[in-house]
Amino acid sequence: MNAINEFSQVLPLSAAQTGMWFAQKFGSSDSIFNLAESIEIHGPIDPVLFEAALRQAGMEADTVRVRFIEQRDGIRQTVSRTLNTTFPFIDVSSEPDPRAAAESWMMAELTRPVDLLTGPLWTCALFKAAADHYFWYHRSHHIVMDGFTGGLFARRVAEIYTALTEGRSPGQSTFGPLALLLEEENAYRSSERFARDREYWLKQFADRPAAFSLAGQRRQNVGGLLRQTIHLSAESVAALRATAQASGASLPQIIIAATAAYLYRVTGIDDLVIGLPVTARPKGRLRRVPGMVANAVPLRLAMSPDMSATSLIRDVGRRVRDAIRHQCYRYEDLRRDLNLLSTNGHLFTTVINIEPFDYDLCFGGHSATTHNLCNGSGDDLAIFVYDRGDGKGLRIDFDANPALYTAQELACHQQRLVRFVEAIAQDPSRPIGAIDILDAAERRRVLVEWNDTVRAVSPTTLPSLIEAQVARRGDATALVCEDTTLSYAVLNARANRLAHLLIAQGAGPEQIVALALPRSAELIVGLLAIAKSGAAYLPLDPDYPADRLAFMLADARPVCLVTSNAIAERLPEAGRRLLL
Repeated sequence: MNAINEFSQVLPLSAAQTGMWFAQKFGSSDSIFNLAESIEIHGPIDPVLFEAALRQAGMEADTVRVRFIEQRDGIRQTVSRTLNTTFPFIDVSSEPDPRAAAESWMMAELTRPVDLLTGPLWTCALFKAAADHYFWYHRSHHIVMDGFTGGLFARRVAEIYTALTEGRSPGQSTFGPLALLLEEENAYRSSERFARDREYWLKQFADRPAAFSLAGQRRQNVGGLLRQTIHLSAESVAALRATAQASGASLPQIIIAATAAYLYRVTGIDDLVIGLPVTARPKGRLRRVPGMVANAVPLRLAMSPDMSATSLIRDVGRRVRDAIRHQCYRYEDLRRDLNLLSTNGHLFTTVINIEPFDYDLCFGGHSATTHNLCNGSGDDLAIFVYDRGDGKGLRIDFDANPALYTAQELACHQQRLVRFVEAIAQDPSRPIGAIDILDAAERRRVLVEWNDTVRAVSPTTLPSLIEAQVARRGDATALVCEDTTLSYAVLNARANRLAHLLIAQGAGPEQIVALALPRSAELIVGLLAIAKSGAAYLPLDPDYPADRLAFMLADARPVCLVTSNAIAERLPEAGRRLLL
């Protein structure tokens, strides 16, 4: 009875949670489904009050107290009445590198497999790096939190902690119950809006293109994390913001457009589909409910080399606005509608996620900096762009499937992308096809180094090489064609005899001998004989039209034509012939 009373309610899973459940059940055992951040606090923290803030926020947010149970009719989730978890406080201030020590612990924790039935699905820890320097580690399984919820929860913890340090009440929680998300989802899926959204997406992808990838191979996800980070300078970001202001677009739209243009330039695919993560929370009250709701919508763009970045930015703006209007229709449902689930097919494998600055966190008067640690394993490539509003530019993370990419490959793509974005910032009216994606070193590598085939070759000829092989091993097999096998000695002797005949017909240097024979041993003998005579070789395909063959013979004026009785009657009359 006590076990039953521990839980306030038993609820079904949302569509987003169901998708995450099956993704883990059927994914690689090494795949990571955790979202994790390290929030660096620039000031002293009271560990006791901080734990109190975590516990109060945890009691306010149903989703962090969720447990999953398997029943005969499917998976259900329960919300515990209590918060049965611990929050480690770890002092790393005496370590040679406190930050590295803290991050080592964090990475070990977030990469540890999580059982959906036993958890823990939500974990926090506080690290002391110095008397005035702390790190808050915040990790949750994606089935209970999305990125939007992470920010919502972090802001509430900061509010509660600040109130506690000031000796005042943190105020009533504005979080909505988890059941509200499920009620809204049920209402949406039975509404006319659901039907309109479905119709919109089916119309968009009635003639869907194949998903593209920057990877040169296709393999299953092996799990794990492969992340490569680069930064876009503050000067370039300022130029992009000016472009945004002039074009009436937002910075995220410009970043999406510039990244899409780079992907087009690298792949050459003009019907480009990329994934765009969305909150899927169109209603204001849903934006106060912690939980897993996030969706991904396909963004389809028509690309061409002569379009300018300005026109692409406008097109991206229109298409993003349209996609946002229909963001609640789940990608899993669209894949099912398009019969992609049975073959594990996708509309996109590359995702662009713009994380705008909304983490203005303050803990008892002390500012904080948020560092993303993990967004989970990816099937292919996810490009995350973080704008923290600190005037230090943008952080760009490439989170990739380690089975498809290497760190060096990601770094090269990032360097080209940054150059590409900077070129757009300097002149957004320039055609995207005119922007060079290679630097001087890469261009030299492609045009010079990879084409450097110079090597020492002894002065010799093909006939000399054949005769040298005859002297070494004349009995070795030189040619096999159907039932015919010739040794080097026999091949050379037959070619010598034919070469003498050709020379008698006038063959020699600066002369041409035409050859019209099927693929056979005689063809190889004829080629070698022509080389021995010193003449050039004119191939004639007997299946060519007669007028074309006549033109070739009249234009080349060979000293003779080597052919066979069976083919000779199909060739036009022209000059001397030598029938084999």
